[in-house]
Amino acid sequence: MVRIMILWVAVTCFLSCSSETDRKADHAENEFAHSPLKDSLPENPTEMSKAGADTTKYLFEIEGLYKLTDTIGDCKMELRIFRNKKQFNYQLKTATRQWQGDVLLSFNEKKDGYYITLKGIEWSEYEGVVDPDEQDEQPEEEKALPQEVQGVLYNNEITIQNTGNSMNYYVKFGDCDLKYIHLIKRAR
Repeated sequence: MVRIMILWVAVTCFLSCSSETDRKADHAENEFAHSPLKDSLPENPTEMSKAGADTTKYLFEIEGLYKLTDTIGDCKMELRIFRNKKQFNYQLKTATRQWQGDVLLSFNEKKDGYYITLKGIEWSEYEGVVDPDEQDEQPEEEKALPQEVQGVLYNNEITIQNTGNSMNYYVKFGDCDLKYIHLIKRAR
């Protein structure tokens, strides 16, 4: 009987703790859902880059100069994001190449940062996803190189995965031998 009583108390405590955690999570979601910040963000994240400067509120300042933090080898990178009329644009310089084009933003899953896409940058290498079960494999020369680079933008940092692995081999920036490129926004 004592064992049953101890088990009952333990289960009751466990259920009480887990429901408290659920209530806190629900409260946090509710708080964000009714916050003024949530109301000012566009419903469709792809509209963020197209909306006017006066009407769109961002989680943090997007525009600025982002520089590579790692100084390994010859990898040098500088990314300037600026607003041109109602669109974010970029200028990207590495040690050997330069690009410019449009920037697209969309929310991450937690809506506390953004996924960032830099349009018009052709990858250095791309072999595609390797599928051992695939019978009709395309010859290597027929695979088109992707024309945009994606990363994650959170506060003052942009992170780009530069290289893949043996199952999904790619190199976005051939003149940079880093797996992950971390660009930090410089103070004005």
